[in-house]
Parts: sequence; structure tokens; C-alpha cells
Amino acid sequence: MKGQTLSIHLSWAVGVMSATFLTKGISDAIMEFSGGVLTVFGPNETASIFAMYPPEYLTLGGGFLDQVVGTRMLLLCLLSLTKKRNTPAPPDLIAPIVAGIVLGIIMSMSANCGAALNPACDLGPRLLTLTAGWGTEVFP
Repeated sequence: MKGQTLSIHLSWAVGVMSATFLTKGISDAIMEFSGGVLTVFGPNETASIFAMYPPEYLTLGGGFLDQVVGTRMLLLCLLSLTKKRNTPAPPDLIAPIVAGIVLGIIMSMSANCGAALNPACDLGPRLLTLTAGWGTEVFP
């Protein structure tokens, strides 16, 4: 039997309250580290806990190029795995090969902007930090 509407809502409420209670210590630690001022850049910045921000020496164009090249490398490798004109990888080996490809790209290209090869992986955390108190500084 599927849950009734009331039991589903109560379960969600208990889950949210439990998560709020369990993460209170984490938010206190963030505020203590940052001195009560939530910043994206600087010595006590805390926004990089949630999203990836470029270092101060990197320009916007350089960061964009870094992510385009990383994503292009990932797509090129993934498409070559399943291309029928090539000798495709055995189906059982595709998952470990993809893991190795992602690991290699992250290890070699994440020094500038982190490993946000997919822009969708970076937008959600930036929206969270925007609404959680870091302000519009999260979108440089």
C-alpha cells in the first residue's frame, strides 16, 4: 500500500527537522571560521565548500576555456568508447573506463576551476549559496 498524503508530509517534516538538527554544528563551524561574514573570496572564504570558484589569478575567459576544453575531452573520450566504426569497448568495461577517464581529466585539469565539467553541477550549489547568505558575489 502506498503512503497516504498525511504520512508522506509528516515523514518529510521529520526528515527536514532531523537534517536541520544534525547540520546545526556545521553551520556554527562555518560562521566561526568566517568570523560571521560569509564571503566568496579572501582568506576566510567559505563558499567554496559548496561550489567551485576560480582563483583570483584566473580571468573569466580563462576559466570558461578551461571548462570547455575539459568537457570537450570528456565527450571525445566517451563518444570514442561506443562508436561502432571503432572497435567499441566491451560493455562490461565501459564503467571502469569512464571512471578512469573522469579521474584522469579531473587530476589533470581541475587546478584552475575545480572539476565542474558539467555546468549543471555548478549552478545548483551557486543558487544555494546565493540564497543562504553569500549574496550575488557567488556569480563573478
